[in-house]
Amino acid sequence: MWILRVAVGVVFIYSGFVKADDLWGFIYKLEEYFSICGLSLPRSVTWTFAMLTSGFEFICGLLLLCGCYKRSVPILLTSMMAVMLPLTLYLYIADPIEDCGCFGDAIVISNGVTFLKNVVLTAALVVLIYWNHRVRQAIFKPDIQWIVATVSMVYIVVLGLVCYNVQPLIDFRPYPEGSAMFAHDEESDDEIMFIYSNGDEVRQFSADNLPSDTTWVFVRRSGGENSGSNRLGIYDDDEDVTEDVVDVDRRQFLLVIPDLLRADISNSYFINELSRLSKDCDIDFVGLLATDMVGIERWKDISLADYPCYTVEDTSLKELVRGNVSIVYVDNGIIIWKRTVSSFETSELTYLKNRFGCDFPIHMTKPLSATLIEITSVFAGFLLLLWIIQISVIAIIRKKEKKTKTKAASDK
Repeated sequence: MWILRVAVGVVFIYSGFVKADDLWGFIYKLEEYFSICGLSLPRSVTWTFAMLTSGFEFICGLLLLCGCYKRSVPILLTSMMAVMLPLTLYLYIADPIEDCGCFGDAIVISNGVTFLKNVVLTAALVVLIYWNHRVRQAIFKPDIQWIVATVSMVYIVVLGLVCYNVQPLIDFRPYPEGSAMFAHDEESDDEIMFIYSNGDEVRQFSADNLPSDTTWVFVRRSGGENSGSNRLGIYDDDEDVTEDVVDVDRRQFLLVIPDLLRADISNSYFINELSRLSKDCDIDFVGLLATDMVGIERWKDISLADYPCYTVEDTSLKELVRGNVSIVYVDNGIIIWKRTVSSFETSELTYLKNRFGCDFPIHMTKPLSATLIEITSVFAGFLLLLWIIQISVIAIIRKKEKKTKTKAASDK
């Protein structure tokens, strides 16, 4: 039973963690599911469902691992699998999408492997329903297991909010911090194609021939596996200007807007201020927008942008960053950091510029790994402290009971 607790618990902990870490990616995957069913739900509804699902998996997985709520947790997880098992069977048979997104971009598995994984998990959970409560040993006693559940909920909610509003703290996509912006292998003939669906029709398009009709819905990319390429494909109207825009010999700020219709125009003040400071420091500032030339001109008009803007396919931008409006700082073609615009304070820019001069970009943020370590250390430290207090209290109680028994025996 302990082996099953650990094995099944770790799977759900990992699944919930990677979903919360890349909440935007999970939202995109859910919207892909909804589009198959012909649904178009508000982003707020999808966000809530994504947050609840990731939190449910993480909390239940941790409680199962710790031996808390021995009866309830296996039943709750089996109820979830009662929905996921037939869903993944449908995905395996019909193959409407390439992968289920169970582990986000961290581990991409086929629909067949996903269904087999869910069969094994369901079988293990059925065994746990019948036998888990009979194994009374647990890391935390029943009296304090509610504290474990509460602290786990706080942790996963904080993690999800930080990753949603800043960036994933662990980046499993092709463009993590410290990677090259693009490294194109000119000798490769393996072209990246983009697959779109329009009702019952499925068609693939090249990067320079993407459909402008909004009835076409992006499904997945294919090809490019052997090219060693993270190439974005930046266009000025119909001209590919990728290697001209991403200058490997300069510092650059890249403004990334994957969904122009959802872009908050209130961010334009910070963007324009950052653009102005960039010019003072001879740092390039470039806008990458998932729209056509009409959309670019509209953005320039409403945001008062005086920096060059180019067109990039929306899926490529979503792989580069998460969030509707983000900034990527590139030095000599290497991604130093990337953040959503909403995570910055405009007042900090002038202060950083005055204090650090033209080195201010590297002081605008701290590493995402540091944030993850801080949040997780507090969470793990609290659980460790709770466990130490528990065993200390138990030791004190047992010592008192032993004294009482010894005294009672001496009195007799």
